[in-house]
Amino acid sequence: MQKIVFNRLKCSGCGVCIQRAPNVWNYNSTDGKADLMDAEFKKDSYFRMVWPDERKVMKEIESTCPTHAIQLFK
Repeated sequence: MQKIVFNRLKCSGCGVCIQRAPNVWNYNSTDGKADLMDAEFKKDSYFRMVWPDERKVMKEIESTCPTHAIQLFK
C-alpha cells in the first residue's frame, strides 16, 4: 500500500487536491489551505495510507500540485 505525505507549510491553497478528491482533502477556512483528512502528523508533514481505489487520483494530484507539497511513497 502507498503512503501520501503532505507538507502543509508548502501548500499555497490552490485547491487542486480538494477539487480532485473531496473525500480525502478538505478546505481549511482559517488559513485557506488544504487539510489531509484522517492523517497523522510527524516531522512537519501529515501522512496517511492510500487505498487502492485512490491511487490513480492521488498520483494525478501529486503531479499537479504547484508547490510539490504532496508526495506518494511505496
